[in-house]
Amino acid sequence: MDRNPKDTEVSKPKKRSKKLIIAVVAVIVVLLLSGGLVVYSLVTDTSLGDMFSYFAPEVTEETMVLDEFLVNVSSQYGTAEQVLRIHLAVKYLDVDNTERLKASVPMIRDIVLSNLRDLKVETILEEDTIKAFKSNTRKSLNEHFGEEIITELYITDMIVR
Repeated sequence: MDRNPKDTEVSKPKKRSKKLIIAVVAVIVVLLLSGGLVVYSLVTDTSLGDMFSYFAPEVTEETMVLDEFLVNVSSQYGTAEQVLRIHLAVKYLDVDNTERLKASVPMIRDIVLSNLRDLKVETILEEDTIKAFKSNTRKSLNEHFGEEIITELYITDMIVR
């Protein structure tokens, strides 16, 4: 009786590759986590974007005080000009922009001065005039930088002589 060597081998179970098992487990874990996030967002009525925004880096705001500005302000009724002395502070995004703003102080001063020259003595203390000045100056500064860096402009002191 001839025995075939194949008949004498005991059939061994095939070993699955460890890499394949790890990949399958990883896919299952990712699916469970993403399913859990979706269920959590549905139950708590929050969007996935809101949940991921918790992990976003915080944007800090800094303030830079500018030197005093002295400007001749014209009047609507006569040729007598009065002097405006004003102190400003600029609120901007991110500490990384500090050096950029310090390097641009002459340009910032020029933009502020050009907006101050548009003011009239009679209307300079009105709330609408101040809001318009701050808004226009902030927009001009952000146009200069090419992005929204300046978030607020504060008037810390203002005297008309």
